[in-house]
Amino acid sequence: MVALASMVLAARGDELRLPGNAWKLIEEANAPTVKEFRLGLLGLRARLGWSRSMLSAFLGVGKDTLRRWESGERNPSGAARRLIWLVGRLVGGSAQARDGLDLVFWVSHATRR
Repeated sequence: MVALASMVLAARGDELRLPGNAWKLIEEANAPTVKEFRLGLLGLRARLGWSRSMLSAFLGVGKDTLRRWESGERNPSGAARRLIWLVGRLVGGSAQARDGLDLVFWVSHATRR
């Protein structure tokens, strides 16, 4: 999978033709673990200085839902994880995603090797 990821990132300017299921496999292989996501969510709220109520309202979820995500009691859906990750990149300044490939690989300028 690492070789495929390197090939895809190297061909960034070229037209890439991969089957749809390959993109999903790449995304899943590079997504943060549940623990990494939970710690990132807690860090995001701390970095923003937002209350649980404020972040839950911003994300469009209930306060109890956010509490369960933060405690690890429940895991957010893929769409919710992506939204939270994007919010983290947007408030991170130089860590903003360059393009759609950064979104597939869950990376940003600051974390790109």
